Amino acid sequence: MKCIQLFCAAIILAIAPSLTIAKGTKKYDVFGIGNSMVDIVVKVSDQELSKLLPPGVKKGGDIYVTEETLQSIMSRIKDPLILPGGSSANVMVDVASFNGKAAFNSVISNDELGKLFKKSMDDANVAYLSPIQNKGKATASCLTFVTPDGDRTFVVNIGIAADLGERYIDYSQIKDSKVLYTEGSIWDRDGRRAKAATKAIGIANRMGVKVAFNLHDELYISQYRPQFVRLLPMLDIVIGNENVAKELFKAKDLAQVIHQFQKRDKIAVVTQGAKGALIITKNEVIHIPSVVAQKDVVDTSGAGDAFAAGFLYGYTHGKSLKESGELGAQAASQIIMQLGARPNKPFAGILTEMSARN
Repeated sequence: MKCIQLFCAAIILAIAPSLTIAKGTKKYDVFGIGNSMVDIVVKVSDQELSKLLPPGVKKGGDIYVTEETLQSIMSRIKDPLILPGGSSANVMVDVASFNGKAAFNSVISNDELGKLFKKSMDDANVAYLSPIQNKGKATASCLTFVTPDGDRTFVVNIGIAADLGERYIDYSQIKDSKVLYTEGSIWDRDGRRAKAATKAIGIANRMGVKVAFNLHDELYISQYRPQFVRLLPMLDIVIGNENVAKELFKAKDLAQVIHQFQKRDKIAVVTQGAKGALIITKNEVIHIPSVVAQKDVVDTSGAGDAFAAGFLYGYTHGKSLKESGELGAQAASQIIMQLGARPNKPFAGILTEMSARN
């Protein structure tokens, strides 16, 4: 009887969808497609923020503006901290900071911000597959206002990143990756960037490459919800905060979000700020507690990206979902105790510390 039970268990494991990826020899752990962007970070009081923002923009929100409007606001601020950013780009840098193998594909201009961005990816040991354009729009930039409570308000000029399309994507690299990672923020009204990303997801599906998708922001979900819902069957991992997940399913509460992900048999990573995060699978919900006190928060920029990177690093290196979530929580805690969205010290130290504790 015991032999029969073991045999049945082996058959079940063979046909069940894999929840982790075993260590392998692919060229990249994670191949990211997203916006190349430079963050311009400014610390301001609530009063200063209200004077600097364009009409109709509230604290904690974001707005897309022309290069001229951005420059007008820039002329009224002092001592900005200029840091390469972009959500998917941050995730790739963070994966590399764990000593993972990451590649990134987007498009930049041959201007000062573009050169700064390219150098940052080279310095982080991220394979940079993006073409550099000598004509046209400026490299994308995001003016990030940080208030004393650590909240962020964004003023974005998407620049040349709006031109990201199929001709800029090196689709041949997908087969050499364990996970393809992209995000909702590259969806747009003309559909060019969405088409390029969807083509990449389709190739990943055919090649047996796992697909991780970051929902990113409620604004994109509300505008393109039908497209994202149709995309769900093509995704293996869905990442986003609790509010974004609720918006995706028009859910009234977290229980409905969990139900929707479980009936679709997805791995969902739902971050909850100070409450931590949930890793949702068809059969369980794993709570990952936050590991930093609110009083220690300096800047929440990049926290979600760091969590995603820690999770993906663990996922692509044969760790359990719980262990992967814990890596994400540790990475996020390190990020929010500094200014800026990319790590000031390597995340590889987290692996050393966690190994020592175990």
